[in-house]
Amino acid sequence: MVSKTTTRIPRLAWIGVRGYGARFWKSIQKSPWLCVQACFHPELLVAKEAADRMRCTYYTSLKETLDDSEVDAVILIIPNQFHFEYAKAAL
Repeated sequence: MVSKTTTRIPRLAWIGVRGYGARFWKSIQKSPWLCVQACFHPELLVAKEAADRMRCTYYTSLKETLDDSEVDAVILIIPNQFHFEYAKAAL
């Protein structure tokens, strides 16, 4: 019997849509190995603009972002002082 493996592209939540997060998005947006399912920013207009740009669902609540059953992993591109809190919440 031959085993076939299929690779599924992970569906990401993009946390950090301004500043470096926006610049990083520009450099990798055409990658065939990424699928951004959702993005998060606490300000509604910023979240909506990012979602339009990234073609994904937006959230203004970190909890709702992390509770999205369609999200497999998160990318945190946020100021250093938030890394621990957000990474811990994502576990």
